[in-house]
Amino acid sequence: MEMARFVLQSTTLPAVTQIRASDDYNPAGDSGNCTPPACNPPVQVDTYYIGTTSLLAWALDLAPSKDSFWSTPTQPDNPYGDVAERYPAMQAAVAALSRGPVQVSDGVGYSDRSLILRTCDEAGRLLQPSRPATALDAAFHRSAGVGDGPLAKYANVLPITTTHTAIGGWKWAHILVINLAESFTLLPAHLRPTDLNVGEHVVYEGTRVSDFARGVTIPACGAGDFHLYHVAPRLANGWAYLGELSKFVPVTEARTRSLSFDAASVAVALAGAAGEEVGVAFLAPNGTVVSAECVLSAAGLGEVIVG
Repeated sequence: MEMARFVLQSTTLPAVTQIRASDDYNPAGDSGNCTPPACNPPVQVDTYYIGTTSLLAWALDLAPSKDSFWSTPTQPDNPYGDVAERYPAMQAAVAALSRGPVQVSDGVGYSDRSLILRTCDEAGRLLQPSRPATALDAAFHRSAGVGDGPLAKYANVLPITTTHTAIGGWKWAHILVINLAESFTLLPAHLRPTDLNVGEHVVYEGTRVSDFARGVTIPACGAGDFHLYHVAPRLANGWAYLGELSKFVPVTEARTRSLSFDAASVAVALAGAAGEEVGVAFLAPNGTVVSAECVLSAAGLGEVIVG
């Protein structure tokens, strides 16, 4: 990350809109010029963790980003030698939730297109939350020894970061969990008011959906088996909009233009690339996950209705 004095200086320069919040990327996790918690084997914590520095960046109206990453494990003729990126999906998830640029540094012909498209639409527009993911307050409490919270595997590398997408007065929360040393029950109170409104919600990871009133118990995990949960508001008609489950951030302002509902149905206006096929998911009042698809117009617009 840039030195703090440079970050503060940027407040006088309107042209500065983003900063890099991580250390230099190295797929081997050992750049030779970093100190703990950076370069802690077996995980390259210096290349992905931005949950703390993002707080400073966003407070100064700057979009934080992580350094570049490889989207595939091996890159022939790379400058680092015989090394491999062990966790490309994790790296991509952190980048997608950062609000900054997603920087893929693959050699020509060695990119994982499907992984990269989990961060953006077909035209390359990033699908990101309304604010950058930052470390959970309770994680700071646990780290400082002043309260309960998620236990980190590595000192100062807090294991749970959260953010949200705001659309039409509703909030969808996003919870990224990496290197959690022991199971932790995340409660609605941990997310409110920044990332969650009052009311009924459901929590989901993929198509596994449950009520969020009593929270969700997150199992211990590393970098390769990281977790990414989302929390959606349950609408007054009993439906919940889960969004585009193939993306790291399934509900974004860039993709979901608006949401409306009546007593029995839900309508979602979508945006993206011209002719793009978009599939979104909903939770019906009976607990069934319902999928809907549409092909966007030449203007990149479309709508799905369920119910």
